[in-house]
Amino acid sequence: MGVGWQMSYLRIAHINEQGTYFVIVPVETSFGSQPRVAQEASIDRWRLAAMSARLNGTVVPVWENGDRLAFRAPQRFHAFFKSLSLPLVLGMLNETLSC
Repeated sequence: MGVGWQMSYLRIAHINEQGTYFVIVPVETSFGSQPRVAQEASIDRWRLAAMSARLNGTVVPVWENGDRLAFRAPQRFHAFFKSLSLPLVLGMLNETLSC
């Protein structure tokens, strides 16, 4: 461990929706205004943590954006994520990732 290194824990929702697994990571609203490269770095870190925990699935960060749920997901999953709300996602939290 280097100086400044700190383990963080994230509550996530590991779900199976019609045969597709997702690792849904609720994040701070500020995530949406981060540069794309910073978002991708975070998603990669969470993907590695999920693999280490043997949780398979597409990692999708979600956050509140006004009165709707914002997310970073592949286009083919947009309809599913548009049907969710942050309170619904928070009710699905069922795992903890160590990052």
